[in-house]
Amino acid sequence: MIRSAHVFPIIFIAVYIITYYVAILFLTPGSHSSLLIQSVFAMVGPFLAALTIFHAYTRSERWIKPFWFFLGTGTFIYFIGEVYWFYVESVLQEGITFPGPADYFYFLQVICFITAFVYFLLQKNKIVHNARFLIEMTIVMITAFTFTYHFIIRDIIATRESGDLFLLIYIGYPAADLAILFGVLLVYFRSKDSYFRICLHVLTTGIVLFTLADALLLYLMAAEAYMTGSLIDPLFTLALFLIGYSAYMYRTDRMKESAIHQGVQSQFIIREVILPYGSTVILIIVFIASDGSEVNSLTIGISLVISLIMLRQVLALLGSRKLLHEFNKQNKQLEISTQRYRSIFENHPDPVYSLNLSGEITMINSSFSRLAGEKEESLLLNPIFMFIEAASKDAFYIHFEKAAGGASQNFETTFRNQANQGYITSCTFIPIFVEEKVVGIHGIMKDITNLKESEEKMARMAYHDPLTGLPNRIKFEKAVEEALNQIEKEKAIMAVLYLDLDRFKCINDKLGHEIGDMLLCAAAERMQTSIRPHDMVSRQGGDEFTILVTGLKTKEDAFALVNRMISTLSKKYTIRGHNIFSTPSIGIAFPREDGHETVKMLIKKADFAMYEAKKKGRNQYSVYDEEIGMQDRELEKQG
Repeated sequence: MIRSAHVFPIIFIAVYIITYYVAILFLTPGSHSSLLIQSVFAMVGPFLAALTIFHAYTRSERWIKPFWFFLGTGTFIYFIGEVYWFYVESVLQEGITFPGPADYFYFLQVICFITAFVYFLLQKNKIVHNARFLIEMTIVMITAFTFTYHFIIRDIIATRESGDLFLLIYIGYPAADLAILFGVLLVYFRSKDSYFRICLHVLTTGIVLFTLADALLLYLMAAEAYMTGSLIDPLFTLALFLIGYSAYMYRTDRMKESAIHQGVQSQFIIREVILPYGSTVILIIVFIASDGSEVNSLTIGISLVISLIMLRQVLALLGSRKLLHEFNKQNKQLEISTQRYRSIFENHPDPVYSLNLSGEITMINSSFSRLAGEKEESLLLNPIFMFIEAASKDAFYIHFEKAAGGASQNFETTFRNQANQGYITSCTFIPIFVEEKVVGIHGIMKDITNLKESEEKMARMAYHDPLTGLPNRIKFEKAVEEALNQIEKEKAIMAVLYLDLDRFKCINDKLGHEIGDMLLCAAAERMQTSIRPHDMVSRQGGDEFTILVTGLKTKEDAFALVNRMISTLSKKYTIRGHNIFSTPSIGIAFPREDGHETVKMLIKKADFAMYEAKKKGRNQYSVYDEEIGMQDRELEKQG
């Protein structure tokens, strides 16, 4: 089915060529008007083809631009040759000499075409890889040139007196045409791009048509039977139109990947068996037949030996074809597998890298490059350990050694890039096995810095008071439990203090909750300055605080600390221009010596003692004893 984009150019080419033939067939042969119209047709066609090819040159990929440039230049040079022919024949009304100046333009066109095909082959294929195919096609070209010389050129040269230029032109034209045909066949058979092969169908057809037309022209010129308006003239224009149309196809219609392997076997037989070896057989037969000598045992023997040698080569080629096909199939699967692996590696959103067994980076993706803050080339073969924070290096190296031993690893570490930016990362090490041996390690590194910060924030919210930032009741009770377990082992002394700010309710009601909150924060800061580094102050709620004091040598050490705290908290607070005094009442509770103590019981005892201090007049402390305990139990019963 012809696509809509191709309908107009196909119709235009058909109408143009038909009109050209109408002008040749129905205008008066040899008249000035007839020559003028036919020359215009001969000039306009190559000019339009050159414009189309140059347009494809401006729109094509960078690597193929020179290919279209040389084809376009060759077509335009042909147009200049036609302009010269028109000027001499129609303007000056002189006869065209053969060979003459116009032939220089046509030879330049051939050189440009050959340059285009050679450039394409050098870009798309290795020269060594093309050597066998080059030999096979050379056999065909030598055969074709031999036929051309034997049946056409030899008789013409023998019947005419000619100089060196005449001989050069007669030999050069068919040789150049065969070189162009040779080039386009090489490009056609060696191209692997499916959409470009569609264009090459048209391009090859144009080159073949041009070569045939040139051979006919050469024969007519040699026989002095050619004149402008010959039926072969539109063939040149049609050939150049087809070359231009192939460029138009490349520019406007990129074909999707199709079944590029269809007909591979038949192409192989035609290209590598029938063309080269069939040509050789035909050449031998024609040589023997045209030689005129009798067929004797020697010629038969030579023919048989050559035929058997070629048959052996054919059988060898056919036998190795299956192996070559399997190799290409496996190579294609390997290429697809490599592309899939590379795609996963490159497009992974997390930093991915590969290490050798020395810990050197051998491969990274773009995410790793961004995390490290360096370009890929500057990171390769550098040790991964240089990016690991000093505190994490020992653990990182242990995991690396385990992965090198064949065990996958998953751990957390701190990655520090060249800008000294630290990232908390979750790392995975996957050993690379080749023939059951570890040859390297794949690594995946996920940045979990934000996650860790969120976890720390949530943990702080769960275990800290949002107003003062002090540990809350939950964290304090855990700390008391740990301290109780510790003193059972070490027989040390600890104490729990329960503190209440005197007159806080009055201050809060009179000055407002904002001032009350600021007073709580200021009091919390003073408490922290009054304790030792390993002690803990926590807020229970409202204006009540608890303090855990551990590592005491005697109970008097606890009393000294409490006196220091009372002295500090009794000083004046200046908040928003208000001078505020809020003294503390503190209860002290020591664990029972028999060890039968619970966390809640110990805190409750300190609470009882704090209320006892308030009863005694505030701004002092009270130590829990059994008498206080009995009084509280009596009050609970009465209540």
